[in-house]
Amino acid sequence: SLKRHFSEAGHGQQRMLSVEETALIARIDETAEIADRAYQRFREMQTKHEMAADQFLEAKKQLRRRLKALAEELDRYLAADYGIDRPRFKNTKEWDTAFTDWRTSHQPFHWFVEFYGIMKGGFDVIIGNPPYVEYTKLRKSYQVRNYETEECGNIYTFLVERAFALLCQTGYFSFIIPLSLLCTSRTESLRKFMNPYRKWISGFDMRPSSLFEGVAQRLSIFVTTRNQATKMTLTGGYRRWGSEERPSLMKGTQFTEVSPSDSKVIAKIASVTEGRILEKVHGSELSRYVDRTSQSIYVHRICRYFIKAFDFIPLFIDTDGTKRRSEDYKEFRFRQKDSIPILCLLNSTLFYWFWRTHGDGFHCGYGDVYLVPFREDMNSSLRADLVRLHRDLMKSLRENSSNKTISTKRGSITYQEFYPKSSKLVIDQIDAVFARHYGFTDEELDFIINYDIKYRVGQDTEEAEND
Repeated sequence: SLKRHFSEAGHGQQRMLSVEETALIARIDETAEIADRAYQRFREMQTKHEMAADQFLEAKKQLRRRLKALAEELDRYLAADYGIDRPRFKNTKEWDTAFTDWRTSHQPFHWFVEFYGIMKGGFDVIIGNPPYVEYTKLRKSYQVRNYETEECGNIYTFLVERAFALLCQTGYFSFIIPLSLLCTSRTESLRKFMNPYRKWISGFDMRPSSLFEGVAQRLSIFVTTRNQATKMTLTGGYRRWGSEERPSLMKGTQFTEVSPSDSKVIAKIASVTEGRILEKVHGSELSRYVDRTSQSIYVHRICRYFIKAFDFIPLFIDTDGTKRRSEDYKEFRFRQKDSIPILCLLNSTLFYWFWRTHGDGFHCGYGDVYLVPFREDMNSSLRADLVRLHRDLMKSLRENSSNKTISTKRGSITYQEFYPKSSKLVIDQIDAVFARHYGFTDEELDFIINYDIKYRVGQDTEEAEND
């Protein structure tokens, strides 16, 4: 592994080793070989019951001395990698002082030394809940080297990559990490890194309950193996759940295989039915239909149980009494011919399902909207149905809204609050139109209409959808 570290030039590229580097590797290999002989002798003595206690103790001390010497050698090399190199200092004393200070601040840890017997092959099992900390908060005091996931910007991604390196060829490991593993652009390099391996990934919302009580965090649990002979991705959906379900939450997780075409997103589906729907909902992404000269559509960027899209600007009166568009509504313009069908699609449960399976479960931004596929080959009868339903939906959303006033430090704000679950019957009719357009079976349409129904229209659902 040391030789690999020296020869890596980043992004999978290799470079030639210098004479000094080759000599250093040879010296460390020799130290490791001596330590290995001490380790093997100690292992043999452990099985010999007639071994005298003083001999056993001496063998143990010798092993520790050998491993300590190896750690010292590795520490010196690692310090040089961080700029604490002998040629930079006037004399040995200054170098030793700088090295001691660096070792105190960085606390180097060498798996090869601390778990010598194990690291000759790797761990069979690794489990954990790594810290979710932004790399920028640590970078001044600690920096990673030659990590493929460095651009992800959160140290949990580095720990995933490191776990793979510590795993034996047939081993398994499992982490609880943020949902961003599956869907955000910044973790694309982590998904690319994990792509060759077999893995099971399930997503968990934080409402009404979260995996860690008292911690509002959308999370994923994944299990994976380093064995590349069984490359496959299986997902267990993106689940909402109540506290009473906790005892059976893991047992109730179902997995289905997905075939990601790239490393952009891993769809959070959990059934064969969802897989069939995903295959049928194909077409060009909405980004292909943008037309800056067309009528505007306004999409609320914060979502919980419904996606809200309008052809009008919802009421918003700022603290200074100015009537304007709230920043929470993002403006979109699509070509006029498809504007109404697209507006209906954005309000549909079909899009809500697609957003839940491909997004972060909270924000609905430009990237989320532009990602959804749309087939423009819709016949005139279906288009006419959507024109009528669009009119009915906008009317229903207006009628089932109210104006709210809240107080802030700057003053009062008045805004229009919507209750889209009161318009669910119209939304269901829109989904029925898209079901005919995409060729859904009755079972697939039933799945879409009733997707997340318990929480979207249940008695315990919060009425307002603006928070």
